[in-house]
Amino acid sequence: MAECVLNTVGSGKDVSFWFGLWTGSNSSLAMLFPDVFAAAVNPLHSVADLVGWEDSNHVWLVDRMVHSDLLTPIAADNSGPVGHWQVFLDFFSSVRLIRDGKDDFSWLPNAADFTVASVAGLIESKKEPAWSAIIRRNLKVIWKECIPRKIHIFMWRVCINRIPTKDALSRRGILDASANLCCEFCKSHLESPSHLFFSCAVSSSIWRRIYLWMGVDIPFSCAEFLDFGGFQEKVKQVNIRKKINLIWIATVWSLWTMRNSMIFDKV
Repeated sequence: MAECVLNTVGSGKDVSFWFGLWTGSNSSLAMLFPDVFAAAVNPLHSVADLVGWEDSNHVWLVDRMVHSDLLTPIAADNSGPVGHWQVFLDFFSSVRLIRDGKDDFSWLPNAADFTVASVAGLIESKKEPAWSAIIRRNLKVIWKECIPRKIHIFMWRVCINRIPTKDALSRRGILDASANLCCEFCKSHLESPSHLFFSCAVSSSIWRRIYLWMGVDIPFSCAEFLDFGGFQEKVKQVNIRKKINLIWIATVWSLWTMRNSMIFDKV
């Protein structure tokens, strides 16, 4: 986050020497001179920690910056740590500090003002997506639907494959090896999310009836079934397309509650 804060340095007490943006560059010293930074005495030093004063003039205390024995000698072509050391010193030699001056800060993502929203946006842009593009698209569709919160949460778990079907409970050691892991509907296949909601003869017959009732006669695979946001795009009738997600959610929820009733209520 430090690379998003532009520092206008005064005394340097509140500005990070290695990570702050105080030299006039949009990159920190740690980023620009990694070989020198690797020999740093203390990577948490502020600018003021590395400065001595003679009246109103400051002097850089270079012996506090790095462990000199860690700057490996190299050829005089300025291509390694020792060569970088002089370039490093020259890089900020023109910066003028004010002994009792106030350090100032600017938020680069939004120069006009700092907002929590800009921080959230920055974090979101930096992190790797936890889920695939298809899952993220499906989740956006789900959260927009006006349904009970518990069904929102259930559908979220369906999308990320985190519902407690028998195969999942077995993998976690909750069901032992002697437990019956067969689907409650067909009694003949391992119960997994894709089987329970799509491949099972019982559930697939239900889906066929629903889509015939809606006037949608489109063959689709299990992958297309799980990507209901993409399947929606295959439906040409606009009025049906608007309803299909809610019907999909209601059907999956009904299959799940029916399965639970068969297990726990012996229905």
